[in-house]
Amino acid sequence: MFLNLSNMKIGIVVDNNYYGDIRVRKTVDVFLEMNHDVFVLCYKFLDASDQETHCDKRVVFEKINISRRYKNFLFFFYHLLPFHKRLWKNKVSKFIDKYDLDIIFANDLYMSKSSYLGIVNSGKYIPMVLDLHENYP
Repeated sequence: MFLNLSNMKIGIVVDNNYYGDIRVRKTVDVFLEMNHDVFVLCYKFLDASDQETHCDKRVVFEKINISRRYKNFLFFFYHLLPFHKRLWKNKVSKFIDKYDLDIIFANDLYMSKSSYLGIVNSGKYIPMVLDLHENYP
């Protein structure tokens, strides 16, 4: 399977609010400069206000409405209970199907399993790039 590297539909998966993560915004800017179509799957915190004022109109967002408290609760139990992984696996799978994505760009190590399982669940077997912002040994 060969990837056409021109004008790809890139799906970015981030377990955070898009506007709260400068690393992801810079990544999106690079993809836009390369004329790719960018789709972002992220959280929208219910208590955040006016967060879409700096949005580039060429980016398509798929947002998961959630309170910060519930997000923190899910993340706290990430390794003990499967809720977080299952939520993201299902969201990634639907995200891939809805936008017919060519590649998934997952942010952070703990999102890799959910993103991979979402790809498998979608049945599309597209490549996944894992961006490790952390300094893991």
